[in-house]
Amino acid sequence: MTTQDAVNPQYATLTDASVEILGGNMHVGYWHDAGDDAPMEVATLRLTDMVIDKVDPAPGQRLLDVGCGNAAPAVRFVRTRDVEVVSIDIGAYQLQLAKDRVRAERLDDRITVQFADVNDMPFEAESFDHAWSSECLIHVPDWTEALRNIARVLRPGGRLVVTDCVERAPVDAATRDFLDGYYASVHCLYNKLDEIPAKVAAAGLELVDLIEVGDHILRRTMRAVDDGFRARAREIEAKSGMPADITEKIGVDAVRFSELPEAGYAIVVARKPA
Repeated sequence: MTTQDAVNPQYATLTDASVEILGGNMHVGYWHDAGDDAPMEVATLRLTDMVIDKVDPAPGQRLLDVGCGNAAPAVRFVRTRDVEVVSIDIGAYQLQLAKDRVRAERLDDRITVQFADVNDMPFEAESFDHAWSSECLIHVPDWTEALRNIARVLRPGGRLVVTDCVERAPVDAATRDFLDGYYASVHCLYNKLDEIPAKVAAAGLELVDLIEVGDHILRRTMRAVDDGFRARAREIEAKSGMPADITEKIGVDAVRFSELPEAGYAIVVARKPA
């Protein structure tokens, strides 16, 4: 089974609920501290802006968005930094959502949405100034290969920013059993934080920054996901046939993952050597 075959059915089923729960985005939120009561739509926008700041593109530059989801971050990049974006995804439903959003924002001339697999991209070498990927590369079997393929299409000096859940500390056998089952259920394979520098280097990139921010992100987001999936489980079952108990279990397991002291979230900033 290909990554596309594994990921697409679940994403198509849960995307609408996820976008609603996550305040219009398809990635997690960021809260400054325990006293921060920002709503989800503000928290997810904060993380988008953190990625934008780390990419730090100049006006007019061409960016690659790997795993675009509904293109909300791409729209934000264009609105705030006056850039051009090529957004790719392997999910048919996500691609349609992205195209609809770009059209509604009247940004068809600035954002191109197309089907492409990160491991088989139809782009010429050194054709993008920068790239980013939010919560997408966890679905690829070989993270280093994916980074290498992105590096190929970056111009010298170009930045790549990747954000994703990680394991920030070693786990015991019982926790490993849970994690392996959880990862399989959501078709993911999370990186170990301490292995990321070597993978970045093996892809031919220079590590600029590696920031772990799980305590600002995971528990609040995953609890919202759990609450949202529970509230919508019967509706999702009626529309798609996915049993309500499976939808609910995804949320329960997401919360359990978020509460593990070993669970984290990384912002990886890399650069193609000039």
